[in-house]
Amino acid sequence: MNGASWGGSESLWADAAAAAMQAGHAVAIVTYAWPHLAGPLLQLKRKGALLLHQRRQPGCFGRKLEKVVTLWPKLRRWRPDAICVSQGNCFDLALQWQVARGIKILAAPYTVLCQHNFDDRVLSDAVRLAARDLFQQASCVAFVAERNREIAERQLACCLDHATILRNPVNVRVDGPLPWPHSTGIVEFASVARLEANFKGQDVLLDVLSRSPWTDRPWKLTFYGEGPDRAYLGDLAASRGLGHKVNFAGFVSDIDSVWRKSHLQLLPSRSEGTPLSLVEAMLCGRPAVVTDVGGNREWVHEPDNGFTAEAASRCSFGAALERAWAARSQWPAMGLQAHHTADQLVDRKPGHSLLQLLLRAVEVLSP
Repeated sequence: MNGASWGGSESLWADAAAAAMQAGHAVAIVTYAWPHLAGPLLQLKRKGALLLHQRRQPGCFGRKLEKVVTLWPKLRRWRPDAICVSQGNCFDLALQWQVARGIKILAAPYTVLCQHNFDDRVLSDAVRLAARDLFQQASCVAFVAERNREIAERQLACCLDHATILRNPVNVRVDGPLPWPHSTGIVEFASVARLEANFKGQDVLLDVLSRSPWTDRPWKLTFYGEGPDRAYLGDLAASRGLGHKVNFAGFVSDIDSVWRKSHLQLLPSRSEGTPLSLVEAMLCGRPAVVTDVGGNREWVHEPDNGFTAEAASRCSFGAALERAWAARSQWPAMGLQAHHTADQLVDRKPGHSLLQLLLRAVEVLSP
C-alpha cells in the first residue's frame, strides 16, 4: 500500500509469508518506507523475514532509478524462487515501471494479487497494454472477487485463463453468530471501513440520513475506522445537523465488540474488492446494506441476508436503506442467514491457499 502503512489488504500476503516461514521457507518482503514499522511487519521480521524498503514518493526520475539500482540487485543476490506482488488497486504494477522491470530482472515466477478494482475505470492504451503483458506473463493472477476478475478482463480486453479467486483473512471468531443486541428502541447502525469517501462513500450515507424521513427516526450511526476524510465527514455530519446521531469511534481491533451492540452494517462503497468488514459482520450474524460493486453480490443476497443498492448514489442507497428499515423485524433471521452464507464462503487458511499458488508456480518450472 502507498496510502497507509498497513491495511486489511495486507493481511493475505502477510499470512502467506508467516505460513511459508513456518514451513521452512525463507521470505523477503519489499514494502514502502514509513516512519514507523507496522506491527504485523515487525512480527514477520522477528520470525526471520528479510525486510527491504523502497521510497513511497520518489519525487523525480533519479529516485525512481535508485529503486532499480539499489533495491533489485539486493533481491537478485537473494535469488527468490517465487514472487508475490500484492496490489492495493488492480493495475498498480503497470503504473510502476521500475517495479515491473525489477520483477523481470529477477526472472522468477510471479503471482499478481489484486485486492480492488474500479468498475467504471477505462484504462489508457499504454496502461492497458502494460498491464495485459504483466498479467499474461504471471504464473497466476489472483482476485478477491469474481466481479473484479470480470471487470479486469473487460478493461484489458483479454481472457485471464490463469486467474483464480482467493479470500482474505478475517478477524473474528467463526464458531457461531453473536447474540442479537437487546432492544433499546434505537437502531444502531455501524459503518466499518476506512474513512476515505472516494472509495467507501460515507458522504453518500450522511446525505441519505440527513433527509426526511430519516431525521425523524430513532437511529444512531457509528463510523469505525480511520482515514484521510475523518475531518471532512465530521464537518459534513455537523453541517447536516447529525452531530447528535453520528459518532466516530476510530479503529477498533475487537470486531466482536462492534457487532455485539450494532444491528446493521452500512457500506455505501463506490468501489471494492471484497470488503473484509462485510464478511466479519456477516460471520457475527449481522445483515448489511451494500452497493453493487466488487464482490458484494457474491455475499449479500437480497432479501435473504441483506440489501443491495444499485449504486453509491443518494437515490439508490436511500432506496435500499428504506427497504431494510421496512424489514427490520426480519433482521435477526437475516443475520443468521448472513452467518451461514459467510461461513460457507470464508477460507479458514487463506494464507496457506496463497502459499500453495506460489509453490505450484515453482513446481511447474522445476525440471
